[in-house]
Amino acid sequence: MLNLEQCQAFYSYNEGCASSVLLVCDHASRAVAPAYQQLGLPAAEFEKHIAYDIGAAGVTVALSDLLQAPAVLSGFSRLLIDANRYADDSAAMPLCSDGVQIPANQHLSDEQKRQRVRDYFTPYHQRITESLVQISQTGTTPFIISVHSFTPEMQGKKRPWEIGVLSALDPDPYAAQLMANLRAQTDFNIGDNEPYHACSPRGYTTDHHAVKQGYPHLLFELRQDLVERPDQQQKMADLLHCAVTPILTQAMQA
Repeated sequence: MLNLEQCQAFYSYNEGCASSVLLVCDHASRAVAPAYQQLGLPAAEFEKHIAYDIGAAGVTVALSDLLQAPAVLSGFSRLLIDANRYADDSAAMPLCSDGVQIPANQHLSDEQKRQRVRDYFTPYHQRITESLVQISQTGTTPFIISVHSFTPEMQGKKRPWEIGVLSALDPDPYAAQLMANLRAQTDFNIGDNEPYHACSPRGYTTDHHAVKQGYPHLLFELRQDLVERPDQQQKMADLLHCAVTPILTQAMQA
């Protein structure tokens, strides 16, 4: 298992695996470099969903092992800069997250914003691009799988879905097939563009690396109370592996 406690732009996992699949995890880490002094927040805030996608890294690593596919995971907290927002989006360096004010983000200069982009956002996405190029050079079309997780309750509203499948395409046959496969294998409540819609706001990673390149892709959200522990993460990865394998086989034959 990766140690994601040291702040850096990205972590590569199973990078030697020869596969057409690339897994990405935009909010894998809660780490912030010492120079940022925890962004002015108490350490306890970095235990919460506002700092990272709880459980997503563990599921990504477990699914990477099951698929024998490489993975790229962020190595910095989403409170420092959100890897899945366009860098000029006001939410990329949030002033507030789920009611929590982020002191160090309140009065950022343009140069301070550019530094975070240079140090974290750009190299993370450059590593994803390099991984996709490596796959393309083998003569196969990359298939991108993006792993996220969501808090069971947000702003006082409970979220009844256990897994959400997000898509910016309409229709999206791969997303539809994933939902059908999951519903056939579990009694989980599977959300269709829930608890978020992929276009509101439009996520940078899938939009930039998959949609605009015409690459097949999947993006799913996992409820965090189901993936907090390593055993839960492995169980979820097993379920996802069974659900995505027929889709990947279909995509390779297309």
